[in-house]
Amino acid sequence: MKPSSYNYYQPYEGGVIFLNGLTEASFWVENSKVDTYKTLIEYPADNYDNFSAFIDRMKRLGFVVDKDVDEFSLVSMKYEALKRKHEYRIMILPTYACNLRCWYCVQEHKDEWLQPAHFEAIGKLIRRNIESEEIKSLSISWFGGEPLLAYDHVREFTAEMKRLAESMSKQFRCDITTNGTLLTSERIRALREAGVTSYQITIDGCKEDHDKVKQLGQLLAYERTMGNIAELAKDTYCILRHNYSPSSLRPKEILDDVLARIPQEVRRNIQFNLQPVWQENFTEADFKKVVGMMQRASDSGMPATHKTGGLCYVDFAHYDCVYPSGEVGKCENDVTKMRNGKLFLDGNVDMSYADTQHYIFNPTEKNSECSDCTFLPICWGPCSRKRYLQLQQYGEISCEFLDKKRSMAELVRNIYLSHINSSLT
Repeated sequence: MKPSSYNYYQPYEGGVIFLNGLTEASFWVENSKVDTYKTLIEYPADNYDNFSAFIDRMKRLGFVVDKDVDEFSLVSMKYEALKRKHEYRIMILPTYACNLRCWYCVQEHKDEWLQPAHFEAIGKLIRRNIESEEIKSLSISWFGGEPLLAYDHVREFTAEMKRLAESMSKQFRCDITTNGTLLTSERIRALREAGVTSYQITIDGCKEDHDKVKQLGQLLAYERTMGNIAELAKDTYCILRHNYSPSSLRPKEILDDVLARIPQEVRRNIQFNLQPVWQENFTEADFKKVVGMMQRASDSGMPATHKTGGLCYVDFAHYDCVYPSGEVGKCENDVTKMRNGKLFLDGNVDMSYADTQHYIFNPTEKNSECSDCTFLPICWGPCSRKRYLQLQQYGEISCEFLDKKRSMAELVRNIYLSHINSSLT
């Protein structure tokens, strides 16, 4: 036996987080016991006779492996599994337009819309992909802009594609990323019947702060959004994403406002997901507030997670993104500065003139910077957009982190906290 090469030990709150990158199993150990736990994990063969039960458990969790195990092959297998080779996923942006203006949004909100002919072509593109015997499921993601500005198209096309998938014995999933203000009880019901299985809806702090960011004229964006979340969560899964900045981190007010509007009986269907606004800088004091929010949400019956690593859907084996222009690419944020593929009416896509070099990337290729990194199985290298920028500026793909040690310490901590706060008892 030997210790895994992908064990991480991160000091946290009077102890150390133990996390294995391959299995992502984790636990916390108080400082007085850390050395003992590390010794047993680092020298399992020497200690097995006296501590067999503990070492066997560490083996089940991935912290200890057999001596002849090639762990890098397991990393490659994990990567391939994350690529979801049996799923065809498509993200559709019916428009860049939005009924709100959030200061941190990366979209330019151009008045551009998918036309009926585009939807016909997208339907044929989907059919061509899911006809393969390798594909067992179809997943549609609606994004924008605000996709529900094109509500009729979203509902009708979702229902049509659900019927298509079912006629070909494929599993079907559909999610919508929306600000939630254009939903109504009738629309929630109609979208559920059409095949929508989950939502992602964002808040920007407590009611007061949210309504400052998401300005909806004289209407109250927060009340409308939270009312719709409470309604749809009765039988539909929802990620309630909180985009936080240092100025909006008011934990008591945020959770008081959320929990007052979300009934206890539907909270299990909502994941409270905390995401730092990328334009801001944060301190440890800020993060302690975030941890407190996660713990309170979890204690109140609502699973809580924080931004972690993982493989971006852009790198899935079978994935396309269709923009309001009818062009086809991968990342929903790429279109303004890149050449993308052309979608034809028969469902074919011509990528011959598109920028695709940053999509051709495998972090598990031997002797690369990523493959030699012990954090590979929880990071997977830079996302496609960052790869594109790196290739434009430097001609090669490299680690995106200026302070890798600090960034990976934060990632280990976030994975652990997401695990312990998303498992409700």
